[in-house]
Amino acid sequence: MFWGDGLSGPAIHSAAWDGSNPQYVHPPDSLSYPDPPEAPWLESVVVNPLAEKVYWLGWYDSGARIERSNFDGSDRELIHYIAGWAAATDFVFDLDTQRMYWIAQSGIFSSDLDGGDIQTILASTLGETRGIGASFDHGWLFFVSDYAIKKCRIDGSGLQTIVMNAGDYPYALEVDPILQRVFWTSIGDNRIFSANLDGSDVQTLVTNTMSCGLALDTIRFKMYWGEFSSTKIRRANLDGTFVQDVGVAYAPIGFALDIGTRAPAVPDVSPRGRFVVSMLLALMGVVAILRPMRRGA
Repeated sequence: MFWGDGLSGPAIHSAAWDGSNPQYVHPPDSLSYPDPPEAPWLESVVVNPLAEKVYWLGWYDSGARIERSNFDGSDRELIHYIAGWAAATDFVFDLDTQRMYWIAQSGIFSSDLDGGDIQTILASTLGETRGIGASFDHGWLFFVSDYAIKKCRIDGSGLQTIVMNAGDYPYALEVDPILQRVFWTSIGDNRIFSANLDGSDVQTLVTNTMSCGLALDTIRFKMYWGEFSSTKIRRANLDGTFVQDVGVAYAPIGFALDIGTRAPAVPDVSPRGRFVVSMLLALMGVVAILRPMRRGA
């Protein structure tokens, strides 16, 4: 797993899934730019597991930068520069089409993963934007706009509000295309919520947790987050049960998991049918883990 440190440096960290073997990808102050030295406020971290690259979005006085490097921190590259403070707030990958989508107050934009072929997806004043996620199999982008959760199609059409009151300052957002639910954090009332992709069945999953980053493991049915107000990295089941502390981080912001290629979405079937297919996908993940162990026996 990977996350940014918004205060102490800033820096980008990584650790194993259980929080062991923590290390720096980019140590404190290494993300600053010279002439004059300018340190970013890290806002988002995303990984491309196929290329073993970590991407991050940082706010500088002059504008937002989306950058990337190898998992070990080598080969740092600038992918996008967006002029203006807080000009972009979050981004998400579609690994099937090898494109990224980022959100700003002026709309939603897309490019290939190297930064080329920039396209305007939604040219609209969206208010104060924060997290963005997607169910690419279902063709929707989901995002935080002011205090609401909204969605539009991948081509920018069909803009609609699905959750009008998403809490006191909703922030990070992720989508599980298997369970067909959207998840988000709210740092004003220290909660994690979820809802169906149409905005129905809003549920409070976790309370008393101030999180500026959220990541979903859709194979093992876990969510991970960092508590900005403490020094904890935590995880829980996707229904909010079995909360565990799995690591230590100072002011974590942005969160990403290296889980390989994304899992396919469950077709539009009954809840019982989705559950059965989800269990089969989880079993496939267990088999993939045990197969190397059997070879080594």
